[in-house]
Amino acid sequence: MTLFATSMIVIMAGSILFCLLTIGRLFAYNRKYHLPESKYTKMFRFITKEQLAVLYVALVAADVVFGLWFLFEF
Repeated sequence: MTLFATSMIVIMAGSILFCLLTIGRLFAYNRKYHLPESKYTKMFRFITKEQLAVLYVALVAADVVFGLWFLFEF
């Protein structure tokens, strides 16, 4: 495996680890400080923090899938 492929895999592993750490901290925050949702607590008045977390996980997963596809296809 080339140096480029190895570094890309290490970066992907780091991004997955950071994503898991971030989601874990979000769950810990939600357990400790339960805040009822209203139009004043939503981001841009329509996105909840849980929806943003799902979007973040989906984007990290897509990045890993397409990154591995790129590495092993070419």
